[in-house]
Amino acid sequence: MTPILKMKSHSFFSSILAGISLVKACRKDDKSHIKFLFGEETDEMILTIHDTLINATTVSGEWDQESVGLDLDNNNQSDIWFFSFEDLITYPEENLWSYIRFNITNDQFSVAAIKGSNVYYETGSTSFDYYGTFPRRTNNLIRSCEYSENAVVDSSYYFTAETFEAGSKFTDEVLWNKNDMYLNISPHHQAIYNYNMTGDSIIGEHYIHKGLCHSAPQNETIYLVFKKELGLQTNYGWIELKISDENALYIGASAITKDVE
Repeated sequence: MTPILKMKSHSFFSSILAGISLVKACRKDDKSHIKFLFGEETDEMILTIHDTLINATTVSGEWDQESVGLDLDNNNQSDIWFFSFEDLITYPEENLWSYIRFNITNDQFSVAAIKGSNVYYETGSTSFDYYGTFPRRTNNLIRSCEYSENAVVDSSYYFTAETFEAGSKFTDEVLWNKNDMYLNISPHHQAIYNYNMTGDSIIGEHYIHKGLCHSAPQNETIYLVFKKELGLQTNYGWIELKISDENALYIGASAITKDVE
């Protein structure tokens, strides 16, 4: 099993652990994982079983993060790190902020991203009210994937990873990305207020994020597609994932094509 890095120690939910046992029991042999077809050809794959779960859980109002690194080419070095994050936002009302993301730590690797998934629309407005006897001004910022009138286009956001179903055919005509990518982000909002310099009024920011436009599906087996480029050699591969409860990520296995001799 791939070791997990925990930012805050805690135990997993028993129901999730039971789910792992069920997944393991359903596997007949390693060959059952080789379901991803590349274009019109199938190459012999080197399979690695990870059988790992990361599931950050907020306890006593403290944020939590769990992470795990995967060695995709069997050289005893992590090539990609996955992160599960959860935080409880308390103002202006309680709401959970959670996400699953990953970053590539070996620049020989890239992962397929959804084209245009880094584009968001931001709209702003200002509202006025009172906090007790203090005048209060709130600058509202809404980030959404849906266009609205007077929205500002922001294309500097992180890409969302493209996911595939088992048995899908794959071609190289995808957007390859080496930067951090998300699999999901929960809708969330947060407000922060401070007194002005003279202390006679309050100014605040209310940030509203409506979540990813292309979140990965939940409660089903999905695959990320990656490639490794080293000199004239290019290898392709997949990572088997399953997301549940918003930010619980089960990593079943990965596979990579053998080098062409």
